[in-house]
Amino acid sequence: LTPRRLTVGLLLALQFIASISMSMVFSLAPTITAFFGIPASNATFLNIGFVAAGLLSPLFGYAADRQGAKPVLIVGTLIFVLGHGLAAMSTTVWLYFTARFLVGLGYSAMLGLIVSYLSKLLDHSRMGSISAFLKLAFALGVFVSPIMAGTLVDWLGFQVLYLEMTVLGSLILLGLYWIPSIELSHEGHVTLQEVKDLFKNKTFLSFLGVSLATALPGTVFFNFLSVFLSEKGYVQGNISLIYSMIGLGSIASAFVIFFLNKKLGMIRIFRYGIWITLIGLIPMMTLNPLLIIVLAPFWSLGYD
Repeated sequence: LTPRRLTVGLLLALQFIASISMSMVFSLAPTITAFFGIPASNATFLNIGFVAAGLLSPLFGYAADRQGAKPVLIVGTLIFVLGHGLAAMSTTVWLYFTARFLVGLGYSAMLGLIVSYLSKLLDHSRMGSISAFLKLAFALGVFVSPIMAGTLVDWLGFQVLYLEMTVLGSLILLGLYWIPSIELSHEGHVTLQEVKDLFKNKTFLSFLGVSLATALPGTVFFNFLSVFLSEKGYVQGNISLIYSMIGLGSIASAFVIFFLNKKLGMIRIFRYGIWITLIGLIPMMTLNPLLIIVLAPFWSLGYD
């Protein structure tokens, strides 16, 4: 294996554990809220810190332009690991909230910089295939995490999951010190005027708006589905299994991207994904649990 392939493998592993960290909380919302003695309907508030931390991700991008992607990627992973370590020791809601904020801060830094780093490390013509592998790593995390979470929680409690993620994250963090440093594509760093000019670019604004619009359905759906199913009488084991079924749609999306990105083009696949997502959402408005469960993998195929 060349250092370049080892680097790609390491970053795929980082993408995998980041996906596990994000998705395991969705299926475990009823268990976590019960542990802290708060209503299940308030589960989403535990994730506000995680999501809000993403608003600081431009700062990591700015730092990466100045210092290089590798050191900032290492710092982001370190914050991610520390957040999991704190969550593993959390005994109060506020301590867990703080831990989730740190996890979200590291998560946002890592996921943003992984793609940026690989786009500079590899030839541009390979990025379509690499994006499919990144999606597959993410989808595998979505698929594995509910099964792993549902099993371990019954035996040892949800905090053991965070301890496990702390260990895995620490191992990957050590590996990041050996990945190649990527030289900056230009001298100096991004200026405030260049940031202002970005917001005058119609393509930039279009993708910014699309990113916001496509993030909302997933955030609402995955945050509230476990609470909804719990209120309908589904136990934690069944909820975890349903989330893993949804992960099958995510895995399928990775293969669609991998095999069709050159034939159809990324923009066309993106548009098809939006249509599939919209079609899958319409029947879910009936709030029929069985209908939602059946359509969820189809919906996640288009969404992811």
